[in-house]
Amino acid sequence: MRALPRPDSRVLIPLAAAGLLLYLVGFPLAMLLLGSVSVEGEVTKGLTLANYIETYSSPRTYTLLLNSVLYSLGSSLLALTLGTGALLVVAALAAAWPSPPPEHPPPPPGHPLRCRGRPPPGCCGLARSSG
Repeated sequence: MRALPRPDSRVLIPLAAAGLLLYLVGFPLAMLLLGSVSVEGEVTKGLTLANYIETYSSPRTYTLLLNSVLYSLGSSLLALTLGTGALLVVAALAAAWPSPPPEHPPPPPGHPLRCRGRPPPGCCGLARSSG
C-alpha cells in the first residue's frame, strides 16, 4: 500500500484561507439574503420581494439614509481636520528641531573618496575590515 503524498503548502494554505473566508463571510451573507426574501422569516413559507418593497416605499428609510450620509461626511471631515492638524504640528516640530551636524563634510563630487550607496570598507574614512 502506497503512502499518500504530502500536501503542498502552496495549495493547502490558500485553500484553507478560502474555506475560512467562505465560512466567516459567505455563509452569514447567504443567510442574510435568504432571510430578506423569505416570508415572515421562514423559508418554508416561500420567497418574496415584499420585504424590499415595504422597506423602500417607507419615507423613514430615506430619513435614515440621509442621517447615515450626514454622519459619515461629518466624521470624515472631523478625521481630516484632526489629521491635518496633527500633520502640521509634527511638521513644525520637525522643522524647529535641531538636527545633529554631520561627523565630517562629504567629499566634493569627483573626489576619489566619494562613495555611492553603501561605502566599501576603507571608503570615506571608515576602518578597513580584516578578512
